Amino acid sequence: MSATSEEVLITIIAAISLFILFSGVVIRFLFLYQKKKFIHEEQLIEMEKKYREETLRSQLEVQEQTRIYIGRELHDNIGTLSSLIKINLNLADTTDSEEKKKEWMAESKEMVKTLITEVKQLSLDLNTDRLADGSLVSILQQDIRRLAKMNLFLIAFSVDGEEWSLPSDKKIILYRVCQELLHNIIKHARPANVTVDIKYTKEKVELDITDDGVGFDILTVSADRKEGPGSGLINMRNRIELIGGKIRIDSSPGNGAKCYIQVPFAQN
Repeated sequence: MSATSEEVLITIIAAISLFILFSGVVIRFLFLYQKKKFIHEEQLIEMEKKYREETLRSQLEVQEQTRIYIGRELHDNIGTLSSLIKINLNLADTTDSEEKKKEWMAESKEMVKTLITEVKQLSLDLNTDRLADGSLVSILQQDIRRLAKMNLFLIAFSVDGEEWSLPSDKKIILYRVCQELLHNIIKHARPANVTVDIKYTKEKVELDITDDGVGFDILTVSADRKEGPGSGLINMRNRIELIGGKIRIDSSPGNGAKCYIQVPFAQN
């Protein structure tokens, strides 16, 4: 075999070797790409599953809180008004004084008006679609008016910007977290003042809840991950992160607490 033929053969063998090597690299790259793609798809499926489960759980919790509220209102408010109306009507029926009879009848009419108003409010609360279809601002306003009537503390509510409609799943989770924060304030904070501020921009909605209560040690509470307030903080953070948002809570003993929540208009 001549030198030229050997060079050609070596060149062919080298080319084939390089082709095989390149093919192997490409095949390995495609294999790793498909593997990563499969893992990524599995992660997306798992995230979507957790998202649906969290949304459903939040819906059920909101419904349960609504039922508790309605039961309390039926017993403490509507039940009391009904009893007073019955007593007044009995007194008006048994008295011989026309003046007293008119007075008790007038009081009964006013209480009936109040009773009708309360029943209308409860009928709205029984509408479980109010969260999915209603305005987040109006729902928060209703809750804050109820808290104000309890006279536990002074509470202020402000809205900045024009409200735009959040997707129902995001709205339910955001509302549920807000409801839980207010519940924690009632249960633990003992404040004199509470503020709830909501701000709408083109990119996101911001919700800030501040109280001047007893406060707490963030590090100590956050370390309690199994039960108690620590698990509550972690659950709230997980819920907000599920809808692509961020949450930050600042507090220290004796200095109240501030919670900052941001939720984007479109999930990234």
